[in-house]
Amino acid sequence: MPAAWNRLSAAKRLGFMSLLAALLGAAVLWNYGAALRKALPLPSTLRAEKKRIRKLERRLKSVQQAQRKYEGRLAEIRKVAAPFRRISSKTSAAEIRTEFDKLARRAQVTLQSVRLLREKPEKFSEYVLSVELAVQVRTSMREISRLLAELERNRGAFYWRTCSIRPDNPRAPKQVYLSGRLQALVLNTQADQLLYGESTGGAK
Repeated sequence: MPAAWNRLSAAKRLGFMSLLAALLGAAVLWNYGAALRKALPLPSTLRAEKKRIRKLERRLKSVQQAQRKYEGRLAEIRKVAAPFRRISSKTSAAEIRTEFDKLARRAQVTLQSVRLLREKPEKFSEYVLSVELAVQVRTSMREISRLLAELERNRGAFYWRTCSIRPDNPRAPKQVYLSGRLQALVLNTQADQLLYGESTGGAK
Protein backbone atom coordinates (compact mmCIF):
# COMPACT_ATOMS: atom_id res chain seq x y z
CA MET A 1 0.00 0.00 0.00
CA PRO A 2 2.74 2.56 0.79
CA ALA A 3 4.44 1.80 -2.57
CA ALA A 4 1.18 2.22 -4.49
CA TRP A 5 0.49 5.45 -2.63
CA ASN A 6 3.92 6.77 -3.48
CA ARG A 7 3.36 6.09 -7.18
CA LEU A 8 0.23 8.28 -7.23
CA SER A 9 0.56 11.85 -8.45
CA ALA A 10 0.00 14.71 -6.05
CA ALA A 11 -3.35 15.54 -7.68
CA LYS A 12 -4.60 11.96 -7.29
CA ARG A 13 -3.43 11.88 -3.70
CA LEU A 14 -5.35 15.08 -2.98
CA GLY A 15 -8.48 13.71 -4.68
CA PHE A 16 -8.28 10.48 -2.68
CA MET A 17 -7.88 12.39 0.58
CA SER A 18 -10.89 14.57 -0.25
CA LEU A 19 -12.99 11.48 -0.99
CA LEU A 20 -11.90 9.87 2.26
CA ALA A 21 -12.78 13.02 4.23
CA ALA A 22 -16.21 13.13 2.61
CA LEU A 23 -16.87 9.48 3.47
CA LEU A 24 -15.81 10.01 7.06
CA GLY A 25 -18.04 13.08 7.33
CA ALA A 26 -21.00 11.15 5.93
CA ALA A 27 -20.41 8.37 8.46
CA VAL A 28 -20.33 10.85 11.36
CA LEU A 29 -23.52 12.54 10.21
CA TRP A 30 -25.20 9.17 9.79
CA ASN A 31 -24.41 8.11 13.34
CA TYR A 32 -24.56 11.41 15.21
CA GLY A 33 -26.64 13.67 12.99
CA ALA A 34 -29.62 13.90 15.36
CA ALA A 35 -27.44 14.73 18.34
CA LEU A 36 -25.48 17.28 16.35
CA ARG A 37 -28.66 18.98 15.14
CA LYS A 38 -29.73 19.39 18.76
CA ALA A 39 -26.33 20.59 19.91
CA LEU A 40 -25.51 22.99 17.09
CA PRO A 41 -27.25 26.39 17.00
CA LEU A 42 -29.18 25.62 13.84
CA PRO A 43 -32.27 27.74 13.05
CA SER A 44 -34.64 24.87 13.83
CA THR A 45 -32.82 24.20 17.11
CA LEU A 46 -33.01 27.85 18.08
CA ARG A 47 -36.71 28.03 17.27
CA ALA A 48 -37.42 24.94 19.38
CA GLU A 49 -35.41 26.36 22.28
CA LYS A 50 -37.21 29.71 22.12
CA LYS A 51 -40.54 27.91 22.10
CA ARG A 52 -39.51 25.88 25.15
CA ILE A 53 -38.37 29.03 26.98
CA ARG A 54 -41.64 30.84 26.23
CA LYS A 55 -43.59 27.86 27.57
CA LEU A 56 -41.51 27.85 30.77
CA GLU A 57 -42.01 31.61 31.17
CA ARG A 58 -45.79 31.21 30.88
CA ARG A 59 -45.74 28.43 33.45
CA LEU A 60 -43.59 30.52 35.82
CA LYS A 61 -45.97 33.49 35.47
CA SER A 62 -48.94 31.25 36.23
CA VAL A 63 -47.23 29.82 39.31
CA GLN A 64 -46.28 33.31 40.54
CA GLN A 65 -49.86 34.53 40.13
CA ALA A 66 -51.19 31.53 42.04
CA GLN A 67 -48.60 32.12 44.78
CA ARG A 68 -49.60 35.79 45.15
CA LYS A 69 -53.26 34.83 45.29
CA TYR A 70 -52.54 32.19 47.93
CA GLU A 71 -50.44 34.57 50.04
CA GLY A 72 -53.14 37.25 49.86
CA ARG A 73 -55.82 34.82 50.96
CA LEU A 74 -53.60 33.48 53.74
CA ALA A 75 -52.99 37.03 55.02
CA GLU A 76 -56.75 37.64 55.12
CA ILE A 77 -57.38 34.45 57.08
CA ARG A 78 -54.54 35.21 59.51
CA LYS A 79 -56.07 38.62 60.13
CA VAL A 80 -59.41 37.02 60.97
CA ALA A 81 -57.71 34.46 63.23
CA ALA A 82 -55.44 37.02 64.94
CA PRO A 83 -57.61 37.38 68.08
CA PHE A 84 -57.52 33.62 68.70
CA ARG A 85 -54.78 32.21 70.83
CA ARG A 86 -52.28 29.86 69.26
CA ILE A 87 -52.13 26.44 70.83
CA SER A 88 -48.94 25.34 72.55
CA SER A 89 -47.80 22.46 74.66
CA LYS A 90 -48.45 24.68 77.70
CA THR A 91 -51.92 25.85 76.71
CA SER A 92 -54.50 24.77 79.26
CA ALA A 93 -57.73 26.00 80.73
CA ALA A 94 -55.87 26.92 83.92
CA GLU A 95 -53.42 29.07 81.96
CA ILE A 96 -56.28 31.02 80.38
CA ARG A 97 -57.85 31.56 83.79
CA THR A 98 -54.52 32.98 84.94
CA GLU A 99 -54.61 35.39 82.01
CA PHE A 100 -58.03 36.64 83.08
CA ASP A 101 -56.80 37.07 86.67
CA LYS A 102 -53.96 39.27 85.35
CA LEU A 103 -56.42 41.29 83.29
CA ALA A 104 -58.58 41.88 86.38
CA ARG A 105 -55.52 43.00 88.36
CA ARG A 106 -54.65 45.51 85.63
CA ALA A 107 -58.18 46.87 86.00
CA GLN A 108 -57.67 46.95 89.79
CA VAL A 109 -60.74 44.76 90.35
CA THR A 110 -61.05 42.11 93.04
CA LEU A 111 -62.84 39.07 91.65
CA GLN A 112 -65.37 37.39 93.89
CA SER A 113 -65.33 34.09 92.03
CA VAL A 114 -63.75 32.72 88.85
CA ARG A 115 -64.47 29.11 87.96
CA LEU A 116 -63.44 26.99 85.02
CA LEU A 117 -66.45 25.30 83.49
CA ARG A 118 -64.20 22.54 82.13
CA GLU A 119 -60.70 21.53 83.11
CA LYS A 120 -59.55 21.10 79.49
CA PRO A 121 -60.18 23.10 76.31
CA GLU A 122 -63.14 21.64 74.41
CA LYS A 123 -63.90 21.58 70.71
CA PHE A 124 -65.65 24.74 69.53
CA SER A 125 -65.42 24.11 65.78
CA GLU A 126 -63.27 22.10 63.37
CA TYR A 127 -60.21 24.29 63.95
CA VAL A 128 -60.96 26.11 67.21
CA LEU A 129 -60.96 25.09 70.88
CA SER A 130 -62.88 26.85 73.64
CA VAL A 131 -62.29 27.58 77.32
CA GLU A 132 -65.12 29.07 79.41
CA LEU A 133 -64.97 30.86 82.75
CA ALA A 134 -67.84 31.58 85.12
CA VAL A 135 -67.15 35.01 86.65
CA GLN A 136 -68.76 36.74 89.62
CA VAL A 137 -67.81 40.17 90.93
CA ARG A 138 -69.35 42.30 93.69
CA THR A 139 -67.87 45.77 93.75
CA SER A 140 -68.53 49.38 92.81
CA MET A 141 -69.80 50.38 89.40
CA ARG A 142 -66.55 52.27 88.90
CA GLU A 143 -64.54 49.06 89.24
CA ILE A 144 -66.97 47.17 87.01
CA SER A 145 -66.46 49.87 84.39
CA ARG A 146 -62.69 49.48 84.64
CA LEU A 147 -63.00 45.71 84.16
CA LEU A 148 -65.24 46.12 81.11
CA ALA A 149 -62.86 48.72 79.68
CA GLU A 150 -59.90 46.38 80.13
CA LEU A 151 -61.80 43.60 78.36
CA GLU A 152 -62.59 46.00 75.54
CA ARG A 153 -58.91 46.97 75.18
CA ASN A 154 -58.06 43.28 74.96
CA ARG A 155 -60.83 42.52 72.51
CA GLY A 156 -60.37 39.05 71.13
CA ALA A 157 -58.79 37.70 74.31
CA PHE A 158 -62.19 36.97 75.85
CA TYR A 159 -65.80 37.05 74.67
CA TRP A 160 -68.89 37.35 76.82
CA ARG A 161 -71.27 34.42 76.42
CA THR A 162 -73.59 35.86 79.03
CA CYS A 163 -73.32 38.93 81.24
CA SER A 164 -75.61 40.32 83.92
CA ILE A 165 -75.12 43.46 86.04
CA ARG A 166 -77.52 44.33 88.86
CA PRO A 167 -77.46 46.35 92.10
CA ASP A 168 -76.89 44.54 95.37
CA ASN A 169 -79.89 46.28 96.90
CA PRO A 170 -82.56 47.69 94.57
CA ARG A 171 -83.79 50.17 97.20
CA ALA A 172 -80.45 51.41 98.52
CA PRO A 173 -77.67 50.08 96.27
CA LYS A 174 -74.14 50.36 97.52
CA GLN A 175 -72.45 47.94 95.13
CA VAL A 176 -73.31 45.96 92.02
CA TYR A 177 -73.12 42.32 91.07
CA LEU A 178 -71.62 41.22 87.78
CA SER A 179 -72.06 37.60 86.77
CA GLY A 180 -71.41 36.03 83.42
CA ARG A 181 -69.59 33.50 81.31
CA LEU A 182 -66.44 34.44 79.46
CA GLN A 183 -65.09 32.42 76.55
CA ALA A 184 -61.55 32.25 75.18
CA LEU A 185 -60.95 30.74 71.74
CA VAL A 186 -57.78 28.86 70.81
CA LEU A 187 -56.60 27.59 67.42
CA ASN A 188 -56.00 23.85 67.43
CA THR A 189 -52.75 22.32 66.15
CA GLN A 190 -54.13 21.66 62.66
CA ALA A 191 -55.25 25.27 62.21
CA ASP A 192 -51.94 26.54 63.57
CA GLN A 193 -50.05 24.42 61.06
CA LEU A 194 -52.24 25.52 58.15
CA LEU A 195 -51.98 29.21 59.00
CA TYR A 196 -48.40 29.49 60.20
CA GLY A 197 -46.69 26.46 58.69
CA GLU A 198 -45.82 24.90 62.01
CA SER A 199 -47.35 22.84 64.74
CA THR A 200 -46.66 23.83 68.33
CA GLY A 201 -47.63 20.48 69.72
CA GLY A 202 -50.68 21.19 71.85
CA ALA A 203 -53.95 19.36 72.24
CA LYS A 204 -56.17 18.77 69.23
